Amino acid sequence: MDKIAHYKAVAKQLVEHYGKLDQVPSAGVDTAIITDDQNGHYILMNLGWHDNHRTYYPYLHLDVRNDKVFVEKNLTEISIAKELENNGVPAEDIVLAFQAPYKRQHSGYAVA
Repeated sequence: MDKIAHYKAVAKQLVEHYGKLDQVPSAGVDTAIITDDQNGHYILMNLGWHDNHRTYYPYLHLDVRNDKVFVEKNLTEISIAKELENNGVPAEDIVLAFQAPYKRQHSGYAVA
């Protein structure tokens, strides 16, 4: 398996794994696991309606592009970057995209 295929498989597996563990926050709100292998997008979110309020809340978003895994959003309690590393993605191929570019050099991960 080539590097990009491996990164996509790991991102998909993590999103699916954590999506199955997610507890639905309230009645009428569902957890959506969105995987797009062709374009390298992997998203975990809650959506629906509760008490006449719309819930549309992406809380984990990984993208695989430019030979790296970009952590676009992580509002979970897990260190998704460490999970990526534990599954064979080296730190130099992980970008904490939710951090400002000037801060990334201090993260221990790739800057872009």
